[in-house]
Amino acid sequence: MTSVFITLIGVGSETLICDSILFEGFAYLVPCWIENPKDGWKTPEIAIRINTDDLQDSSRPDLDKVYKYPIPKDVFYGLNMTQKEYVVLETLELRIAL
Repeated sequence: MTSVFITLIGVGSETLICDSILFEGFAYLVPCWIENPKDGWKTPEIAIRINTDDLQDSSRPDLDKVYKYPIPKDVFYGLNMTQKEYVVLETLELRIAL
């Protein structure tokens, strides 16, 4: 089973909230989902693989996790898929129930 967490992250000079997931032994940031309400599932539009150890528990009650390093805006928004520091996937064989 895949866990989905509400995650605080730095993006450029901003602080945003997005989902993160643990899937097949890796942690990913998921800035956006593709939803299929008719069939009752969603899948990541893009997934940014991150180091699981850098995803920390949050002390805030409205958040599950905090990612301790900022992500460049162009990586977060899927505009730069080739930066060596990040693995950005456009497809991830994963469906989460809505």
